[in-house]
Amino acid sequence: MIKIEEIIRRLEIAHQGVVCIIPESYRGVAEKATFVDRDYGEWQATPHRVCKRGHGHPKRKALKVTIAVEEVKKRVYEKHKDKLVLDEKTYRIAGEKARFIDKDYGEWWTVPSQVMLGVEHPQRSYDRYRLNMDEIKERIFERHGDLVTIKESTYTSVDERAVFIDKELGEWSALPGHVFSGYGHPKRKGNTRRIKIKEVKEKLIEKYGDLITIDESTYERCSKKARFLDKEFGEWWQYPKDVLHRGTCHPKRSKINKMTTNMLKYGCVNPAQNKEISLRIAMKLQTTTIKIHWKTGEQLVCQAGWEPKIVDYLNQNKIDFLWQPKTFETPITTKAGNKSTYRPDLFLTEQNIWVEIKGYMRPHSKLKWEWFHSENPNSEIWGEEKLISLNIKIRS
Repeated sequence: MIKIEEIIRRLEIAHQGVVCIIPESYRGVAEKATFVDRDYGEWQATPHRVCKRGHGHPKRKALKVTIAVEEVKKRVYEKHKDKLVLDEKTYRIAGEKARFIDKDYGEWWTVPSQVMLGVEHPQRSYDRYRLNMDEIKERIFERHGDLVTIKESTYTSVDERAVFIDKELGEWSALPGHVFSGYGHPKRKGNTRRIKIKEVKEKLIEKYGDLITIDESTYERCSKKARFLDKEFGEWWQYPKDVLHRGTCHPKRSKINKMTTNMLKYGCVNPAQNKEISLRIAMKLQTTTIKIHWKTGEQLVCQAGWEPKIVDYLNQNKIDFLWQPKTFETPITTKAGNKSTYRPDLFLTEQNIWVEIKGYMRPHSKLKWEWFHSENPNSEIWGEEKLISLNIKIRS
């Protein structure tokens, strides 16, 4: 699964700060998550469509945001060096096709945002991944032994059909990639990439010891779900290929493994609890402003419009404060079933007061605030009225 940091980076390229994702809602590029449009608010969509295809909020008729052509050329050069150039005359916006010229393969039309992410000329990609005949034969032998051979004159690429010869059943046509995966002659039984149950059990023992076993009666092939048993967490259904090759295990064990990894890597069960990580995400989520603490010289990442104004007020009046110093784990669960976290905006050290800077309070944010306030009565919300009382200009 693509990490949330990469999704945020791709969003920045495709939408230039107009769209951000709510990290807690992300479960994979093909599953719907919650996005926020700077002008139109929240909507649900798959990250693949929003990041790669440039889709935006339904109320936004077309992708209005563009990247300056000089910036596009700079990013294309960083990714492809001098192999690729953009025809400036054809460029309008990052999400609309433009003409590119490859110095070896000529011109083609594609979406600039994809080129900035690494997409190259189709023929260059084809040549890069085209296998020579020795590699083809080696892969066929690994899967089928001497039972299957390829008719060399019919091979063009792994994505185009070629003629294969089964020693017993004769010729048939197939995609080389499928044959590498274990598919054989249509008349040969068990032609569905089936690994014998004995081999599956051996691989399970090799990978997990006696921790995970498979219910033999439910097993048909690696690409069809079967029933597995976890010694500690009980049964679950999963594709055998995922359990054997990707390390997929019981959902509860996966959650524990993830928390353990996060503890080793970030020192907390949720990366959002790590101040450095959360600030890095915050800087990419939406338009941000960097302020300097008057006393410590620390860089403070401020979001939206009110946060930098309040920091300016505190700096000008030499009021001692800590900016987003601590993350609290709440008993409130997210849609994904994880415990949500809460990070107050600032702490006034001399007054011993936690402060949350908030205009509009979404339902989920309201729940977290109510929990935090009940646990810490020395907390306040600074909204429009508070800013006016401090003579802070709301609209500049």
